[in-house]
Amino acid sequence: MDLLSEARQRVSTFYGGFTSDPRILVCSTESCYRHIGGHRERGKSFFDFALMLSPRGLNVTIPSHELSHIELHHRLGLIRSMTNSIPAWFSEGVALIVSDDRRYLAPVDAPDRCLVRSHEPLPNTMSEWNRAAGDQDSHIYAEAACRVNDWMLQKGGSYAVRSLVQTVSTGTPFLQVYPQ
Repeated sequence: MDLLSEARQRVSTFYGGFTSDPRILVCSTESCYRHIGGHRERGKSFFDFALMLSPRGLNVTIPSHELSHIELHHRLGLIRSMTNSIPAWFSEGVALIVSDDRRYLAPVDAPDRCLVRSHEPLPNTMSEWNRAAGDQDSHIYAEAACRVNDWMLQKGGSYAVRSLVQTVSTGTPFLQVYPQ
């Protein structure tokens, strides 16, 4: 499937390689997606094990986003992933940048990619993230993308993300690497 090849390429370009090897389940019907545990989302990743795509997620943006999560979790390791060593907002922000999701970011050649800036705290755990993201008026995805994008511009681009993930994977707390 060409869109999966392109999605893997986006992730590989950002991370300097694609090291994970998830199972990928692609549904062409909503019935199929519900049958394998999907809901309203367009795609879903499970640590570094699997990617599920709904028929609404069959474009390069959604698998790029989910494969970015998978690659980050693979590099971080299962225990650190399960214990929220990297906050949900950071992982989401990175995935939005990797996938170049225009719903939440301006084009790469824009003077400022940020659509929504906020200095309010963002959710750290996935359960907090999912609650906040469920709010219809939420700009949380755009806020996370902007925060990570601004940090990357200051710290050296995708290399800074790779370095942060590597450092946190060895046990260094996130806030020591990403001071607020």
